[in-house]
Amino acid sequence: MQYVLILLGVMFANVANAMDCQTLPDCESLGYSTKDDPNCANDGYMYCPFDQDYKVCVQYNCAALGFTESDKTSWCADLIECKGNQKMTLCQKACIATNYEELASLASSGKCKVVTMRNDIEIPLNKGITFAPNTILDGGNHTITSSGNKENLTIFSMNNKTGMKNLKLRHTQTETQEGFNLLKVGKNTDNISLENIEISATSNDPIDHWGPGLRNGIYDIRGKFALDADGKVHFGGFYSLTANFSDAQVSINIKGTSADMFVGTNLTFTNSSLDADIEGVGFTHRGSATFINSQANLKAYGLFYGNSNGGEEQKIVLNESSLTTSVKNYINSNSAATITLKGTEQNPSVLNLTFSNKTTPTNIVATNTTDTLTLNGVTYHPKQVGTTNLSDIASTWQH
Repeated sequence: MQYVLILLGVMFANVANAMDCQTLPDCESLGYSTKDDPNCANDGYMYCPFDQDYKVCVQYNCAALGFTESDKTSWCADLIECKGNQKMTLCQKACIATNYEELASLASSGKCKVVTMRNDIEIPLNKGITFAPNTILDGGNHTITSSGNKENLTIFSMNNKTGMKNLKLRHTQTETQEGFNLLKVGKNTDNISLENIEISATSNDPIDHWGPGLRNGIYDIRGKFALDADGKVHFGGFYSLTANFSDAQVSINIKGTSADMFVGTNLTFTNSSLDADIEGVGFTHRGSATFINSQANLKAYGLFYGNSNGGEEQKIVLNESSLTTSVKNYINSNSAATITLKGTEQNPSVLNLTFSNKTTPTNIVATNTTDTLTLNGVTYHPKQVGTTNLSDIASTWQH
């Protein structure tokens, strides 16, 4: 209605200017036409007051123009509203990325619930992508390739309720990895989702610069998750975050000195599997992991590691789950560590430890007598519920 009134005002203003009280104005010169507009609503015409054969469309047939009332916010970056019916919209710019510029712009715009990739995309050297809150990237099983050679580089900066799915990430870091993060979340309270993600990253930095793969935040990880990191020292892994793995198949391979897997993390695996082969330590610096109806296999240099000043504790709970570890050196170093077995008679928990050096004491908590503990090939069952130091298992549990 406002549009019609404005149009009438403009027209009659022109009429007033054109009238000389002797000659009527020409309708065609006022913008009217005798032709039909195929996009005009049936009752959307306004007729010339001086000749009813002339008319102008003031309300379009929105449906005929392709406008709909459906919610397009999940895939459209910019909407056009139909004149005469603002509830009906048309997508002007879809949330589809085919190159770095489009991907970076759409992901950071805050206008897309889902950004969809149509092909592989390469990020320029030392560049990254920032995700606006409530933005998910669907890679469509394509690959993002990135590279860097400077300090304090973050490739993917995530915010609350952001995530990725159906995507492969390939990164090459050269010269230095100091301050590097492949994926970094703004706040530890921000929620991130990952589904069907494969990550491959390399670094040739020989200096002990910590360079995590994933840092900060609360992660919901589902489907296939694979991390393959190949560095010289302290490269790859998870740092200072919370991760909930649900119905996930997790594969982790990390090469390099001190190539630790979970650092200062709180983890829950539910109906999931973990297969890891790392050259560092599995759980370090105040880490905890709970396995619920899940299976884990770990090859590593050590299972637990803490601060040399003490005061740190690592915890693992096996709730109707199994954990098999083969460590080249110690089960635990510089920290207090506890592994709790919480199986049932129908589904007992199984802990299998192979190692060469126990070092720092580790506690095993038995909550029933049906669970199994195997130490360097010798199998034991608890005689009663309670807590036993790993070094005392042979003398207190039944063989």
